[in-house]
Amino acid sequence: VPDLSRGELMTGTAVRQGNAFFGCKYTELPSLCFECHCSDFKAADRACCEVMDIAKTCGGTDIRATDNKDALDTLWTLRRGAFYSTKNTRRGEKGISVFVSDACVPLVNLPKVITETENIYQSIFHNVDTLCIVAHIFDGNFHAMIPTKEDEVDKIEEFSDRLADIVLDAGGSVSGEHGVGLGKARYVEREFGTSGIKVMQQVKEALDPRSIMNPGKSYYMSSKL
Repeated sequence: VPDLSRGELMTGTAVRQGNAFFGCKYTELPSLCFECHCSDFKAADRACCEVMDIAKTCGGTDIRATDNKDALDTLWTLRRGAFYSTKNTRRGEKGISVFVSDACVPLVNLPKVITETENIYQSIFHNVDTLCIVAHIFDGNFHAMIPTKEDEVDKIEEFSDRLADIVLDAGGSVSGEHGVGLGKARYVEREFGTSGIKVMQQVKEALDPRSIMNPGKSYYMSSKL
């Protein structure tokens, strides 16, 4: 559908958390949200009908379309506010922050990986109702958001390691859009291989021989930063 400009996924748990935090009444099932930008109303109508037909063919239910600005704003506020609705699941507890993962897998593997991510979370935290998963559906980029405290760092580390395993096994990347960073450096060699790391190091040395850009954070194979 050429006029599709936005496509997002929310798990049923993410929708439920959003309903509770924002006072909405959306169906609490895994949901796809699309937005079409068109040059005229006829084109918009055609695009919406095409998307809805595809959704029906693929077994979608509770399919809705609207051009009402307030309705659209409410929906996208719920999606954009996933971070806050996730944190709200542990309201009343002190010292709660939200851990946000960032990974990307081929679209064909995304449903399986999301299910496996939920299973991993349940096995570690024993309460999948506090896990929020949302995705930028067009490219398979998804975020798992976890409300957590300082004394749960070991659990977060275990979750992160196991998530990296399933993402890489599915042919994906441990970094969907926000860069690798210090927290994911230990996964880089597995994803890109030693030859890939060497190429990156050569590029770094050629462009920044004095290491003045982001100093002190070069990656060395089989070692920590």
